[in-house]
Amino acid sequence: MPSGIQTSVFSIANVVIQSGFNSLGTIVMAASSASINLELTTFNFVSAFGQTCTTFIGQAYGAHQIKKCKKILKICCMEGFGAVLIAASLIVCFGKDMIALFNSNPEVIEYGYYRLCILVFSHLFSVQYEVISGYLRGFGISLLPAVLTTFGVCILRIFWILFIFPLKPTFETIVMVFPISLGSAALMLVIALIIKHPATRILQDDAFRQNQVISQTGQI
Repeated sequence: MPSGIQTSVFSIANVVIQSGFNSLGTIVMAASSASINLELTTFNFVSAFGQTCTTFIGQAYGAHQIKKCKKILKICCMEGFGAVLIAASLIVCFGKDMIALFNSNPEVIEYGYYRLCILVFSHLFSVQYEVISGYLRGFGISLLPAVLTTFGVCILRIFWILFIFPLKPTFETIVMVFPISLGSAALMLVIALIIKHPATRILQDDAFRQNQVISQTGQI
């Protein structure tokens, strides 16, 4: 349920952002549309690592292999960062040619390439919040990551378009909301992980129970 609500709010935020792009004319609209087709492909890789993290954490948690959970988190983050960097390298090298497949207008290509580069490198933040969200969900903590992601990404983007963009209505102003919002969400999820860290707490509780059993056995 929290994940579904989060996805719905994402869609609303993206509609608001697109309205900002639409206000800048047909060239920007075309550039944005061409870029989105390529961004979604990259984001699917990012999202996959978050879903993978949830699956494996759930399995390890169910089997009470808590130490393995920390390893899963690290592996998903490292592999996610690696996948984004590979995708970003391909975009930097071939991004203009990719956008040209959708629209050959030189202005559209320049605007689209600029947005595409910013978005792809911003997915480094996306990996962070997606994987951490997946990690927490694997332990049954689903509401917290949904709330933090909704606020950090969706609410911030809507606020940006409604209040920041009118102060300087340029293409660059809108595009900058992507790294800022994704970075904010990633930061909040990192803080939430440090505060909650279910694996560490479970291990500490297990150690405490074992000490109690040993202590009671010794007394008997």
